[in-house]
Amino acid sequence: MVGSKRTPAWRRSGWLPTSHFRPPPNLDSNCIQPLHRSPRSRRFLASRCRPMEGLRRMLTRDVIVTAFVFIILTSSRVTAFEVQNGKHGGEQIAASVNGDTITTEQLEAMIKAQVEPLNRQIEQIRESALQRLIDNLLVEQAARGEGTTVHEYLRKQIEAVQVPDAEVEEVYENGKEHFAGFLAPEAKYRIRRRMEDQRYAGSLRQLLANLRQKGKVRNFLAEAAAASLNLRAEVGPSRGNPDAPVTVVAFNDFECPYCRRDQQALNGIMEKWPDEVRLVFKHFPLGFHPNAFQAALAGVCAERQGRFWEFQEIAFQDGQDLSRPGLAVTAGSLGFDVEAFRNCMASPEAAERVRENMATGQAARVDGTPAYFVNNRRVRGASELEGTIAEILSQRR
Repeated sequence: MVGSKRTPAWRRSGWLPTSHFRPPPNLDSNCIQPLHRSPRSRRFLASRCRPMEGLRRMLTRDVIVTAFVFIILTSSRVTAFEVQNGKHGGEQIAASVNGDTITTEQLEAMIKAQVEPLNRQIEQIRESALQRLIDNLLVEQAARGEGTTVHEYLRKQIEAVQVPDAEVEEVYENGKEHFAGFLAPEAKYRIRRRMEDQRYAGSLRQLLANLRQKGKVRNFLAEAAAASLNLRAEVGPSRGNPDAPVTVVAFNDFECPYCRRDQQALNGIMEKWPDEVRLVFKHFPLGFHPNAFQAALAGVCAERQGRFWEFQEIAFQDGQDLSRPGLAVTAGSLGFDVEAFRNCMASPEAAERVRENMATGQAARVDGTPAYFVNNRRVRGASELEGTIAEILSQRR
């Protein structure tokens, strides 16, 4: 309309500042109120202008949401607190997926077959390293006691290794076929160096064994491991003094060439310490030896007839027939009751006895043969048996 005043924007919008409108007593004076609204709209908008009312509504809503979340969490399989702390029902939690948990027990069971060989390797590495540290310290102490350096001490004790020319010549003549393509002087030089290295290593082992015997060495790691083992040394064939202070438990396989090779060393130990050492035999047939398990059965049955050690001596001979017919022939040659021997080998009791021996070895982490334990302490082959036994006996004196 011409000449008419333009309506202000604030009036067109239907809103007025509080200076142009007196709010009801229950409204905050800072609110902006509508002019032309329905009573329902006015009540709704007025409620938004009540600060305490808005706060009350907000708190009520938050309480309801919080209560709902709490009910959901406490009724689930694992609570948020338990996930955060990694425990549920007394079990350690490895992971949680949509409320379902995966425990560390489940994880360990899944990887057990993969981890156990690695753990054995780690233990062997740790034990080997500890033995080297012990040997090094013994040599350092011995050198210090003589007022010299380790280098001079070892040179004085060991490096004077001499190999006579006659021995070199004999080895060369007996094995010329192994040196085809080598001139005689070069072949003999190689033979001499190898023989010197072997004698040097032997002299060093003997020196360390003497130092251990004279010193006071305690391997606390080995003692802790031994205390947790149960090798059931009271069960099975044994020789030596039943009350001996040293018990050697040997896990063997009749088809194992290394077990066969060690028999001479074991016999030497029993001859040297007939009253101080008791030797216990345990069967541990390896799966890749086709006749090992039935040879172990034969050993159990020989024990039942009181003739185990005679049978063991023959079974470990080179070229011995360990098939069932061959074992029966061996039993007959030893004067066994062959019929009872055959029945025993077919019995489930004999098989159970072998499996018990194998389970004992597996619990002690035996994974190959031969395996030796001296008073429950694992030793690294027959070459260490004598030194370990001497060390234990010296500590008792």
